Amino acid sequence: MNALLVQAILDHLAAERAAILQGEFSALAVLQEKKVPLFDRLAQSSGLAAPDLDQIGAGVSCNQRLLTAAMEGVRQAGARINAMSDARDTFRTYDQHGQTRDVAQNQPAFERKA
Repeated sequence: MNALLVQAILDHLAAERAAILQGEFSALAVLQEKKVPLFDRLAQSSGLAAPDLDQIGAGVSCNQRLLTAAMEGVRQAGARINAMSDARDTFRTYDQHGQTRDVAQNQPAFERKA
């Protein structure tokens, strides 16, 4: 029984890892619904071998690191988009004292396109 539970958890963690690596974050919500009962069963089971618990812990840690890296990547992409938007809207230069100074670009009330 415990071996089947451990294998089910490891398979689930592998599916999570694949979804994270493929960027299918919407699949994580579905997988979460299946993960909770598995870990509830794990909490209620007894007599699990230490290597099995170590393997599960390593899988959870790996997925957590991947999720953390993905979130950091999204933050960095957002910051880059903001920086590009700011660069389009303002021009940063230095004054005679070496202080940065933003010079806003005049934007027309409407944009003409051919």
